Amino acid sequence: MKRTLFIFLSLLLLLPEIGFGKEIVVVMDAEHPHYQKALQGFIKACGCPPAPVQGVKSIRTVTPHKVIIGNKSTEEATAHVRDFRPDVILAIGNKGLQTAVQIQDVPIIYLLVANPTRIIGKRKNITGIELNLPANIQLKAMREHLPNMKRLGVIYDQQRTGEFVSKAEHVAPDHAINLVEMPLTQRSGFPKLLKSLKKADIDAYWMIPDLSVLNPTNLHDLLLFSLENKIPIITFTDKYLQHGAAMSITFDTWAIGIQAGKIAHSIMTGTPVTDLPPQSANKTTVKVNEKIIKKLGVPFKVAAEKGGSQ
Repeated sequence: MKRTLFIFLSLLLLLPEIGFGKEIVVVMDAEHPHYQKALQGFIKACGCPPAPVQGVKSIRTVTPHKVIIGNKSTEEATAHVRDFRPDVILAIGNKGLQTAVQIQDVPIIYLLVANPTRIIGKRKNITGIELNLPANIQLKAMREHLPNMKRLGVIYDQQRTGEFVSKAEHVAPDHAINLVEMPLTQRSGFPKLLKSLKKADIDAYWMIPDLSVLNPTNLHDLLLFSLENKIPIITFTDKYLQHGAAMSITFDTWAIGIQAGKIAHSIMTGTPVTDLPPQSANKTTVKVNEKIIKKLGVPFKVAAEKGGSQ
């Protein structure tokens, strides 16, 4: 018996990552459905299934714990996170990241955070998945679902989204798409640019997340433009479908959880977080306003595979 115990303890010393395990703390403000979907993808990819509530618990390499912020103050939530002595923190949502950054000495991975750089600052121990979809992936999805689209119009602010549009222009020919760009300036108002797009004979309009363009007046003008000229609007968020956009191309929530889980696995197996820069989302979810598609008379194809990846 003593010999068996000695051998077992020796094995634990040889495999410290199994003997002592790792702790992951998931911090989020509430258990929203889309948070849960991302978390499920994360758990699958990181190799950290939740411990069973009852029964015999096996030796586990990684144990995840949830901290739901709810009505807790930042100080209370941070103290709760520290109680678990985490090896890695997964911050979901803005409030989750705002809490996580209070802890200086633990690698942090973020998910579903709008504009994370405002929260992170110059911190080096933080990485995650950006919500922006690369232009190449979006254009691929457009080509799969709108096979007759050749000329795609976009209005943008050079200062805000010029770099993104420039990248899109570079890869558009790979998808047999001609990108018709209209920069918004003080001299060229939005209605004037819409008239220019009509003259350019575009087949669809690409609504990108540009705050200079997306104000209520411009949105109203854009929706009228779409209906009057039978030009479908392709948007970046589902909420505009109910207002008259024809198709939305968004990031796949499960897939970004998978991406974050792979990052966590790399950290826990020894890769420094500084060697793991933030990644863009790499798969899409496409939704359609069927009523608008029929009203505009736009040929639409259901792709064999939803979305795409680089």
